Amino acid sequence: MNSTELKTMIIEELKKNGLDIAEDLAITIVKVILALLPKIALATENTWDDLIVPLLAVIEPAIMKELDKIDGKEG
Repeated sequence: MNSTELKTMIIEELKKNGLDIAEDLAITIVKVILALLPKIALATENTWDDLIVPLLAVIEPAIMKELDKIDGKEG
């Protein structure tokens, strides 16, 4: 799954639940999720999910770049 697909999936899921999403809100939500994922992965007994932790540092900039495009303006 690439960052665009992830962004689209998050936005569509939030819209299904009645949330009219804006870029700032999407960025905040994704930052919270990305902050929680390592904590959750490392807290579980399953060691396979720990593999996501180093990947997050690689995919986070790409996700943020895509989220920045929601309102059609950069920055």
